[in-house]
Amino acid sequence: MYKPVSGLPYAIGVRSDGRECISCTLGGMLTGEFLYDPRDPAAKEAALKAFDEYAIGLRHSIEDNLGRRLTDREMYRGLEHVEDEDPVTRAKVKAEREALFAPPPDTRNWAERKLDEHKAAKKRERDPEGAFLEEQVERLAAKKAEEERRAALAASPRRQKVVAHATAEKLAALYDPTLPLSEIRAVNHRLKLAKEGNLRLYAKEANEFYARQEQRLQEQSAPVRKTFQVWGERLRKSQTRFELPVADIMEAGNDPYATAEERAMAAALQHQQQQQET
Repeated sequence: MYKPVSGLPYAIGVRSDGRECISCTLGGMLTGEFLYDPRDPAAKEAALKAFDEYAIGLRHSIEDNLGRRLTDREMYRGLEHVEDEDPVTRAKVKAEREALFAPPPDTRNWAERKLDEHKAAKKRERDPEGAFLEEQVERLAAKKAEEERRAALAASPRRQKVVAHATAEKLAALYDPTLPLSEIRAVNHRLKLAKEGNLRLYAKEANEFYARQEQRLQEQSAPVRKTFQVWGERLRKSQTRFELPVADIMEAGNDPYATAEERAMAAALQHQQQQQET
């Protein structure tokens, strides 16, 4: 049986349809899946090779960007990112993001809420079993409605494309040494938005990230770009060839290093001048 050589973590699991799946995990997140029929050894062999080819390419792209090999810890958890937010700011941002996914607020006034609670308590006193069953029916109905809502979201082709983009962005962020820890939290938030939130808000926050990253890269690369500018100027200068200035015709006649053509032209001019004088 083929043994993967990429070194990336993977797991083998069983699907509900009986097929098995090789899952590639990098940085603690699922990055690729390769299905096969476990009753077919050749299919498993092909799936392992497909996983390995994918994993080798993925690892090379990350390591080429880093300029070094990934450690075992980095393969499982991603790079270490520097914390750049104080606790107060971090808590504020967390609360704002969680509020986007909070259930709708209870619009009843206090008296209506108290009355409903009173009725429910009285019903539990009179008929405990009936009250329990009614609560369970409501709970199961709410659970089913939520499952249907999530399934409808996941079935949207537009959302699927956004989720694919957000997933790729998260993987890239986990292995981007230029990003601080606040951006890792931000990319996790955007992935949640992609899966179950407002897609327009996702687009807005993704583009805000790109603007921040552009500024960050401009600042971080400024010394390197200055160095390249200096080297570019030196290179252009080295590519320039010296051209000997054209010699004055009379000067060429007395120049021991003049070419035969220059000497002939000087002699002809001198002869012409002598004729004009006579």
